[in-house]
Amino acid sequence: MPVAPHKPWFVRIGSYWGAIFLMAIVYFLFAKLAFYSSDFAGNVMAVWPASGIALSAILVFGYRMAFGAGLGSFCYNLTYFIAGADGLLPAASGAGVIAGGSMLEFIVAAYCIRQKFPGLAPETLGDVALFVLIAGFSGAIGACFGIAGLTIGGGLNPVHDLSTGLTWWVGDTTGILIITPLLLVWTRKKSRRGLLFPLIVPCVGLTMLVFFIVRQFEERLLERVHPSTARNEQSTLSNPDDEPDGLISAWLSWNILFGGTALTGMLGIYLESHRREQNALRGSEDRLIRQNRALSRIARSESINSGDLQLTMKTLTETTAATLRVERASIWLFNEARTELYCADLYELSQERHSGGARLATRDYPSYFTALLGARNIAVDDAYSDPVTREFCADYLPAFKITSLLDSPIQFGADLIGVVCHEQVGPKRHWTLDEQNFAGSVADLAALAFEVVKREVAEEALRWANTALESKVKARTAELVELNANLVAEAAERKRTEAILRESELRSRLAMKAADIGIWDWNLADDTVIYSPEWKRQLGYQEDEIGNHYLEWESRLHPDDKEGAVGANLFYIQGKSAEYGTEFRLRHKNGSYRWIYSRGEVVARTGDGKASRILGCHVDITELKQSEQALKAFRWFAESAGQGMGMARLDGEVVYMNPALLRTLEKLGLPADRPSLFTEYYSEAALRTLDSEVLPELLDSGQWTGELELGRANARHIPTLNYFFAVRNEAGQAQYYANIITDLTQQKEMELELLRAKDAAESADRTKSMFIASMSHELRTPLNAIIGFTGILLQGLSGDLNERQTDQLRRVARSARHLLELITDIIDISKIEAGRIDVFPDAFDLRELTAQALDTVRAQARDKDLALNTDVPGRLPVYSDRKRVLQCMINLLSNAVKYTEKGSVLCSARAHENEVIIDVHDTGIGIQPEQLTRLFIPFERLDSYLRLRTSGTGLGLYLTRKIAVDLLCGDVSVVSEPGAGSCFTLRFARRLEADWKDKRALPS
Repeated sequence: MPVAPHKPWFVRIGSYWGAIFLMAIVYFLFAKLAFYSSDFAGNVMAVWPASGIALSAILVFGYRMAFGAGLGSFCYNLTYFIAGADGLLPAASGAGVIAGGSMLEFIVAAYCIRQKFPGLAPETLGDVALFVLIAGFSGAIGACFGIAGLTIGGGLNPVHDLSTGLTWWVGDTTGILIITPLLLVWTRKKSRRGLLFPLIVPCVGLTMLVFFIVRQFEERLLERVHPSTARNEQSTLSNPDDEPDGLISAWLSWNILFGGTALTGMLGIYLESHRREQNALRGSEDRLIRQNRALSRIARSESINSGDLQLTMKTLTETTAATLRVERASIWLFNEARTELYCADLYELSQERHSGGARLATRDYPSYFTALLGARNIAVDDAYSDPVTREFCADYLPAFKITSLLDSPIQFGADLIGVVCHEQVGPKRHWTLDEQNFAGSVADLAALAFEVVKREVAEEALRWANTALESKVKARTAELVELNANLVAEAAERKRTEAILRESELRSRLAMKAADIGIWDWNLADDTVIYSPEWKRQLGYQEDEIGNHYLEWESRLHPDDKEGAVGANLFYIQGKSAEYGTEFRLRHKNGSYRWIYSRGEVVARTGDGKASRILGCHVDITELKQSEQALKAFRWFAESAGQGMGMARLDGEVVYMNPALLRTLEKLGLPADRPSLFTEYYSEAALRTLDSEVLPELLDSGQWTGELELGRANARHIPTLNYFFAVRNEAGQAQYYANIITDLTQQKEMELELLRAKDAAESADRTKSMFIASMSHELRTPLNAIIGFTGILLQGLSGDLNERQTDQLRRVARSARHLLELITDIIDISKIEAGRIDVFPDAFDLRELTAQALDTVRAQARDKDLALNTDVPGRLPVYSDRKRVLQCMINLLSNAVKYTEKGSVLCSARAHENEVIIDVHDTGIGIQPEQLTRLFIPFERLDSYLRLRTSGTGLGLYLTRKIAVDLLCGDVSVVSEPGAGSCFTLRFARRLEADWKDKRALPS
């Protein structure tokens, strides 16, 4: 790594003093600019930006910049005093005192800010308030020294000490509050942590600035109105009784101060809440990142794929305890009888130790183990009060000071085999949704570890099969080696008997081709290899397309197998392995890869015993590998299936049963080992069905599906769905019977529950119908009387009414009619849902019915100045329930007029095949997409600015759809665009059959 060259001493000194002089120049220029600006405005200096710039420079570049600020202050004040002082010494003394005060002011402020805010970035409202106090305190230091300097320099009248000190303090304080936050945020990335500091602090400074300026103008105005009061140095703002006619007052400046403070406080509270929300969001993101990394680390760990279950459980408990930051993380597993849980591994985070062996009996904690079944997580914030975990309060929870629990069941297939527990020790803890999802993922990884163990058992069986295959290949290789030795001997006799050699070579080629074995002969001295034609043919090459060199083999190796195959060669050549035999993939001419099993043996050695020549053979085992993969896939499928699967020979002897079927047989009390005949686990009635129906159907069509009972006599019976099918060989002859069994116990129990629920619902429906029948008369009769008598009063038949009485009676009439419509709608809905409302179809012209519906809402549209349009063909005969169709059209048209402020409403109708389509278009307010799902819910009114101005119950559209679907054999749909209007579409059968509902209920 290159090292930066060491700078000479004069370069370092020059850069040090250069920064100080630059600071002095900046301070001097901004001081002049502030003075000229205040002189131009005709006001005192209410803000001194040089103080904010100087403090920012000290905070960013160090305390040396204080000397530059002091030098700039001295130069500026010296020029100011020389212009009005009697001599140089008083001017220099006053300027020196002011410069020293400025340096002390900036150093004190910088020191306090660095101590309280190491990152130079206040984040909270308390930090902002502390920064304002530091600015005010340091400004007071500068103001005190400023008054002393002005007095020494001769530029201050002692009578004005207090006013000048206040002005000095306001200028320095507002300069720090306005300038410093903006410069710090611009120059320091660490300070960009929120908007509280760069917004609230300048707002405080601006409030002080505006208050001070307005106050100064009020005082000047006061001097003009009350010159005598001004000469006596008394402020009329504090003595309102002296104000003539109330013309002069300090109300504006104080309102600005109070208003600015209030607005700044409200903005600060809002930004503080926003900051807390952002911190909470970042905390959630940090947890998700930590959890994703933990899951990735577990998934990539060697332990979960190695089959070492104990190591895997230790990895899981350590990782999940550190990720969720809980004291105790453990994995509990069920015993074989499922009567208790035993602790397979417990990890304690603070002590970093593993233990186990504890046991919990399922009978002692019934609520907890019931909750585990079918649950993704059990998240308990207060373990002592939660009904699920209250059972542990007696012994387990107090013993380990556990307050909160997060448990996730481990599901292996359809079985619950254990649980992953996370136990909080100390204060109670609320488990967030991401923590619950993480715990569930850890439980899934635990289940995956158990699956890996089970897979290794199957792979062990496959390795036994591979060993047997290798022994066969080895025997054949030995025969080939012996045959090749004979060929070599014959080759030595080549000059004497070429004809015999050619005949021998032809015989060898035929043998190799018949055995599908390729031969290779490797001379280690020059790396030449003789490949037989069959060796080349296995890779799709002709004999002249591959040369006789070692690289011809190595260059065709699969990249993933190259290291292993070449390493096996070196180990055998170096004598580190007694035998040479390995599997690898070679690239075929067409670009694919073929699996090859290669064996070889040293046939010649040098004088010092090193191998000089190796002879071997290649066997193409690609199809064998594919068969192995297919066998593995089938085994995984069968072992993981939740349905029972079995296979038997034609004589009934069982050859295979998957674990799901064995578990089903265990429920029947049958032995855990596999029965010899599949008929042993069927009931007597099922056996009769097998003999009379199933077996003949299998011989005829090859499959049968139906319900049969499992279980022997005097034992439990289980209803099951059976799918029998014949397994045939390549010639189409049946060799085995296979059966897929589905347990129907839960389904049968659910059917019984549904029948009981149906009976209860019908009983409740009859009760509701009786209630509606009685209440319809009891409610409608008084309402009709109210409406009738109100109408009589409004017509003046009982005497004259004044305007107020007329208005009140009209409101009573409207409310009564609205209540009557509501009761009518509720009764109609109840009758429809109970199926006790009949339809009365007859023939009518839809054009006339449309005109009748438009007349109903025409007055309402005229009041809102809306245009009512219609588009119906000249004659459209319909055979349906006239009353219900009219009710649906009026509901849709009334709704369109109600939510349309200006424009028009169009009702169009057309016939399409066997149905009638009525569209109601409006130019109203439209419907938001997210509200469309709530449109047809009863008593649900969508939110809009017209909601308070329009009456309604939320039943109109719901009732319209119920009538269309349940009575008219149709439906209602809507298409809407917010702000542009809506289109409701009513569809119903053009010819309605009176018994169409009964036909719809018939099974297909």
